[in-house]
Amino acid sequence: NPRDAKLELAFEITKIFHDEEKANEAREYFINTFSKKEIPDDVQECFASERQNLLDFLVACGGATSKSDARRKIEQGGVKIGGEKISDTQKKLSKEMNGKILKVGKKMFRRIVVA
Repeated sequence: NPRDAKLELAFEITKIFHDEEKANEAREYFINTFSKKEIPDDVQECFASERQNLLDFLVACGGATSKSDARRKIEQGGVKIGGEKISDTQKKLSKEMNGKILKVGKKMFRRIVVA
């Protein structure tokens, strides 16, 4: 399987530049996050105000480079809050979203903190 070969190659390269313990941690992170689709433990928090526009929030948290990039990601189905796909580009943040995980694409995770 090509995926297994790539995983083994990544392990060996990481072991050369770091150590075996770090290589094992990286392998476990990859398997849990991408294969099992679990949320990582060390998710960065991102603060927002209630009724803030989701487009502005995505740009502020680093999930998008601009409002148009944020709009495109939402329209293409790449934004989820609490596991729910967001399709409304006019969505506002609310107190109910406090503590939920924002996922943009496959790699970016942020915990929403609404003040």
